[in-house]
Amino acid sequence: MTRRSPLADWHLQSTYGTPDAPVWLQDCSWRQRFGCKGPDAARWLESLGFTVPQPANSCAIDANDVLVARLGATEFLIEAMGAPSQNIIAARESFPVPGVYPVVRQDAALILGGPRATDLLLETCNFPFAGDSDGSLVVMTSMIGVGVTVVPRRARVATEFNIWCDPSFGLYLWSTLVEIAKEMGGGAIASDGLVSTFSRGES
Repeated sequence: MTRRSPLADWHLQSTYGTPDAPVWLQDCSWRQRFGCKGPDAARWLESLGFTVPQPANSCAIDANDVLVARLGATEFLIEAMGAPSQNIIAARESFPVPGVYPVVRQDAALILGGPRATDLLLETCNFPFAGDSDGSLVVMTSMIGVGVTVVPRRARVATEFNIWCDPSFGLYLWSTLVEIAKEMGGGAIASDGLVSTFSRGES
């Protein structure tokens, strides 16, 4: 079936800036992802070839650009940061799995980047992000009153922040952050996949 970005209506009536702006936001809700939890979730993911981080609130990104974020002791978010992953497709199709339970992930997801990205976070976020990151940190915090999961990642020329939230708050979070970015000389930039086609039953 076809799943639209929770922000698709905003894109239909808006214009974009450029990625060389001081601060910018990009919609990546279309990315392929799934979630799982349970006492055997870590072992199951490893058996399928995923790179699983050990501490809670940490993540790992493998050579195929697939992120595995450990949100707690036994809950995980898995996302293809670039091209679709056959490994993710195979994992979803293998349910039901004893000791592992699927978690629906229909997030609004975005990337915050640019030289002033950290400044925007300091204005809007309860967590004191600062400096570079080695890409292994997972932070669950609040931005402008919305619960978010944030993964800082060194990319391009500076640290970029991957942000996920419940889709029902996505438009509010996105549009508010875009307005703040505009005040700082930036704004939204175009994405590659505002509408993405998924196989039936994908979450």
